[in-house]
Amino acid sequence: MRRSMVLTGLAAAVLGLLYLTGCGDKVTPPKDIVAKNPETELTYAPLPGDTTTFRVHFYWNGYDKDGEVMTFSFAVDEDTLKPVGDWPTTTSKDTTLLFLVDPVKEVRQHVFKVASRDNDGHWDPTPATRFFSAKTLPPTSLIKRGPAAFNPIVGPNFTFEWSGLDPDGGETGGRAPVDSFEYLLLQIGAVADTMNPPTHPPLPTYSQIEYTKMINDATGHCLLPPYDDWCWQGIRGLRKRFRNVTPGPYVFAIPEAYFCDRLDRGVRAALTRTRNALSAAGHEIRTVAIDHAVRTPDVYLHICLPEASWYHAPLLETHADRYSPGVRLRLEMGRYILAEDYVRALHLRVVLSEAVDRALLGCDALLLPTQPIPAPILGEVSVDVDGAREPVRAAMLRLTQLFNITGHPAIAVPAGTTDDGWPVSVQLVGHLAGTSRLIQVAALVERYSTGGDGSVGGGTG
Repeated sequence: MRRSMVLTGLAAAVLGLLYLTGCGDKVTPPKDIVAKNPETELTYAPLPGDTTTFRVHFYWNGYDKDGEVMTFSFAVDEDTLKPVGDWPTTTSKDTTLLFLVDPVKEVRQHVFKVASRDNDGHWDPTPATRFFSAKTLPPTSLIKRGPAAFNPIVGPNFTFEWSGLDPDGGETGGRAPVDSFEYLLLQIGAVADTMNPPTHPPLPTYSQIEYTKMINDATGHCLLPPYDDWCWQGIRGLRKRFRNVTPGPYVFAIPEAYFCDRLDRGVRAALTRTRNALSAAGHEIRTVAIDHAVRTPDVYLHICLPEASWYHAPLLETHADRYSPGVRLRLEMGRYILAEDYVRALHLRVVLSEAVDRALLGCDALLLPTQPIPAPILGEVSVDVDGAREPVRAAMLRLTQLFNITGHPAIAVPAGTTDDGWPVSVQLVGHLAGTSRLIQVAALVERYSTGGDGSVGGGTG
């Protein structure tokens, strides 16, 4: 017993000595604890590089190993280049975003980033990121009420009604009606520029193909230059009433060379009256030349005679006696036109057609006499044209046969009478495939050529 007490005391003395020798300047404090940044992950989002609809719902979560996540900040597209502290902040773990879609490609690439922030104010230095594309189906629109297409006469007051449908604009991505629209009312030959003088050219002469392309290409707020003074007008609703709309002036071109060289005095007077009346009303009158017009009779004969001869060949073989002598003679002549002359005439027809197109550039229609003479007396073989005798048939074809072979639409409108009381007319020639537009122009011209309501479109003629 005594021995164990001695051993116990000795052990305690040794431990005390060790304690005293271990305490001193060699004691080191613990190292500082380094705070850890939070981490962020997207729990639900479009797959990387995938294409989704324009309405996207994002879900995310955050973790902090030495604290807790307090808020989140997110950014889209260009805003992701800003500092994280400038991004919108939320305590929520999801959001729904609507993404703009490229108006031409209907698909546009996007980037979404979200970063968490912990209780120490530290941001996730590597935000969760997702690159993807968004697309949408374009809405459709329908004009339900308004002036008829190519209506030749429209008053200054008219109304349009329409409807629209967005196939994926509903809250759940389904169909939804549209109530926001843009409209564009163009006035051919006019300018929307309010500068004095205008810094933009007037709209070109009407061509359905060109105007359709012009409007389809206008994906911005206005038409493309040089017509960017015409801009889309926004409207909320399904109807627009137009009041006191003033039509723009028309542009007419008179081909004086060849077509106005030899004219009866009464015909020339009718053309001059019509020209002066249109000019006084504010419409523009130009003088143009149609290249190679003097070759028209040769080209006409070498195309029309062989084609007519071929068409009538079966009947001509069996019933030649039933044709009048003059018609039969021309059909017989067509059989002797050489193939090489026919082909050469076809090439010249293209040249003449292009020449007419050039004369029509920037114009609504050509304005010229229909015939160089008034209505001839039935049975006359030749007539006096400006002091020279000319075959009736040649005179009656001279000013119209060019457009018969080129295919440009032409229309004759009454232009009063001569001093002797014989009726005369003026001729309007329009752009290729522009018959409807030409009828609209003719309705206006006849009001000036006759001095009244005219007959085109149901007037008094």
